[in-house]
Amino acid sequence: MKHIHAGKVRDIYQDGDDLLIVASDRVSVYDVSLPTLIPDKGALLTQLSAWWFEQLADIVPNHVISTTDVPEEFAGRAIRCKPLRMIKVECIARGYLAGLGWREYQQHGSISGVPLPPGLREGDKLPEPIFTPTTKESDTGHDEFITFDDVVAQEGREVAERLRDLTLQIYTAGAEKALERGIIIADTKLEFGWDGDVLTLGDEVLTSDSSRFWRVTEWEPGRPQKAFDKQFVRDWSLSTGWDKTPPGPEIPDEIVKATRDRYIEAYERITGLRWRPKDGEPATVHWDPNGQYYDPQRLIDDVRRVLREHGLNPVSHPDHADLRDRGASLLLRGLSVTPGNPPEDGGADGAPGAGGQA
Repeated sequence: MKHIHAGKVRDIYQDGDDLLIVASDRVSVYDVSLPTLIPDKGALLTQLSAWWFEQLADIVPNHVISTTDVPEEFAGRAIRCKPLRMIKVECIARGYLAGLGWREYQQHGSISGVPLPPGLREGDKLPEPIFTPTTKESDTGHDEFITFDDVVAQEGREVAERLRDLTLQIYTAGAEKALERGIIIADTKLEFGWDGDVLTLGDEVLTSDSSRFWRVTEWEPGRPQKAFDKQFVRDWSLSTGWDKTPPGPEIPDEIVKATRDRYIEAYERITGLRWRPKDGEPATVHWDPNGQYYDPQRLIDDVRRVLREHGLNPVSHPDHADLRDRGASLLLRGLSVTPGNPPEDGGADGAPGAGGQA
């Protein structure tokens, strides 16, 4: 195995004909890797990407070979993948007006040459998702907006149309699924490459680093939204007076914790899986659009408590974990507690699922 590239947050190894993409716990803002690590960040993003790659496989092929056939030292934070000939276009889909898109709209009334209605506010939902590609093939080394016609000139019309259509399909499918779990995906960046003559999705997909996440319950157009992704670290870094040049500032403990908590909550909400990096397979967590979650184990514990209050003594056995999970699923369905469908009575005090947001 040969180390062939060290990026700001990921390392790439050659292993025979395969590549290993290993995500670190480093965090990069404004193209500068900050000196402080965010614990579990690499594993969280890798596993969220892996989940999305599987969910989106019917839309587009991806570069993943395996997320488990990796060296033990990289377990949980590496993907074994096919090498691709990457296309030098960053394919961005935007469903809401924010970030550089908001700045571009204020200046030109459009983004990447796509005209938008006048009078939109920061954070507004766009009439429909738009394709706003960027490139790093510029003198600054930073992302620069390009138009769809620029992509046509670089890649040809057929490829450009496929890139645009796939980007919007992936964004739309992901945004709809995330919205069911109480998360708005405002925009996202995708990268594609060629596996032979097959256009293939590579890099990462719909993660807290490549996308802008907002909680549905906190969305309020007309102002900057509360960051639920890497933007949280960007905002903090600017508050320090840092000038966006190396070296970046050390991240204080409270910002590290708050950032990690956001990454974990995003992973849990979107996948419906409890984050337990060292405890085996995560337990299922059921989210409704308002951000409440319903943990099957909590539901079981509540039912056992009620039974004891009525003079019964339920006994569980460690070998019956699968049976308990199936029973929890039946209880959830019987109580109308399913993703996107909170209890009909809204969750009385002390009832399962009345705990509010994580």
